Amino acid sequence: MNPETLVREYKDTFERLDEIISNFQHGTYGPNDVDAFMKELAGIYASLNNRVTDLEVDRLGIEAIYGAKRKEELEAMGKVSMTQLDRELQWYTIEHTKAIRLFQGRLDSSDKLISICQSSLKSLDRERRLP
Repeated sequence: MNPETLVREYKDTFERLDEIISNFQHGTYGPNDVDAFMKELAGIYASLNNRVTDLEVDRLGIEAIYGAKRKEELEAMGKVSMTQLDRELQWYTIEHTKAIRLFQGRLDSSDKLISICQSSLKSLDRERRLP
């Protein structure tokens, strides 16, 4: 899985999430929008959550394969340094790490927005019940 390609594929999703955030920041939404936002955000959340998991699993696989290979190479040269190996692994997986952080940030935002939508819907429901 190429992290840069995945980020490009999610450009529209990120932009849509930014639009929803903007609506909440500026109060440019109506009571009927909240339910629609929550449903859309639930789908975005699920998709982002899956991508974060995929990226993390992919990164762990790369670290395991590259790490084992590189450790053997360093041992053969008599230069085994776990600090050096850790730094190399961080560098080797930097694109995955950046993508994970990007997706995780959007995931956290969508989670918070879902909570806000739920609270708003409860408030609207209470208001509608008042005589």
